[in-house]
Amino acid sequence: MHIKFKLIGEKYSPTIYGGYFIIYNNDIEVSIVCIPSLTISNDSNVFNSIIKESCIYDECGNEYDIDIVLSINKIIWRLVIETTDNILRDKIKVEYQPTYF
Repeated sequence: MHIKFKLIGEKYSPTIYGGYFIIYNNDIEVSIVCIPSLTISNDSNVFNSIIKESCIYDECGNEYDIDIVLSINKIIWRLVIETTDNILRDKIKVEYQPTYF
């Protein structure tokens, strides 16, 4: 039987240079999702928000759907996992690593 669960998080004051979102299953890296840098609009004072969507499968057939919204104020992420493993929720860890220049 397939089950779905959702993990949601946010971090305030992210770097404007993007970064990486890393998904771990039982402390083993499943995937790294690149978060691009913010870009300045024609106004030159306004940064555009970035929405990043990715779908990843691991070797066990678990599906990881990730949505990331990066703005000048914060980064918000939503990870939806579909699996047949009832205890997978307890094994998942996520990490945001900003890029600094």
